[in-house]
Amino acid sequence: AALACAAVVATWQRPLPEPLRRYLPPAIAQALGVQTPSITGISIAIDPPGYTGQPSRVVDSADPRLAEASRVRWSLQFSVAPAKAWLEFDNGPRIALQARDGRWQAEHRIERAGLYRIVAEPALPLAQRRLHRIEMVRDQPPQVRAIQPAQSLNLRSTGQRHWPLAFEATDDHGVATSAELRIIQTNGDGENITSSERVVPLNGSGPPRNRRFTYVFDLVRSGLTVGNDVIVQLTVRDNRQPTPQVVRSASVILRWPPDAIGMSTGLDGLAQQVLPAYFRSQRQIIIDAEAL
Repeated sequence: AALACAAVVATWQRPLPEPLRRYLPPAIAQALGVQTPSITGISIAIDPPGYTGQPSRVVDSADPRLAEASRVRWSLQFSVAPAKAWLEFDNGPRIALQARDGRWQAEHRIERAGLYRIVAEPALPLAQRRLHRIEMVRDQPPQVRAIQPAQSLNLRSTGQRHWPLAFEATDDHGVATSAELRIIQTNGDGENITSSERVVPLNGSGPPRNRRFTYVFDLVRSGLTVGNDVIVQLTVRDNRQPTPQVVRSASVILRWPPDAIGMSTGLDGLAQQVLPAYFRSQRQIIIDAEAL
């Protein structure tokens, strides 16, 4: 027993091996007089993607809120230099912290929100081993709507030769200056209905976050005839890099209605009023299905 006690005392007084010191809990390390690191300072530099127009900034919080695809640089100070340190993400890789000029630094591009913790050897105090949150603000797709005409279905008026169109496109970080107007035109009557399609490039006006695209459709040059339709959709892109988000507007329709039918009574009058509209709706279903 005496020999065993002497061996324990001798081991206690001898410096602990380096591998063992790395994994000691802070409380035990403190009791043995082993110095353990703790975080004394932290700053995070955030560089948002250039297309957002947001400036770079530095925050002193380990829980940043940032734009999607931002480049983030951590810079930490420890009371005692650890043997090694890293960032451990719950949904991604382990990123090593490198010692430079008395600070420990790491860089990472944030593609999604998540949790992470700062880890070191020897271990950090329990309060500094908690999870930190990265809140990411995703780039929203653009919104596009027709402002002229405001309704989706429009009837050609007597003598109308032109159809003015105006669309408004908005986005959180800006809409591309160019867009594409898709024009589908039907021709024929009855079961001999055909459709043709073409795309017209348009240039927008106004600020990047709220652009307007206009076009005047020439009914005479297009060859639109009684009983036929023109269907238009605007396709816009935002400024997201490297892959823009593409959105297409809802369809806007101009219909050239058939000539008015004389007034009738009874079932004949009802059929004359209802059946043309019914067959037009069936034709529209076919056209929309072909477009899809």
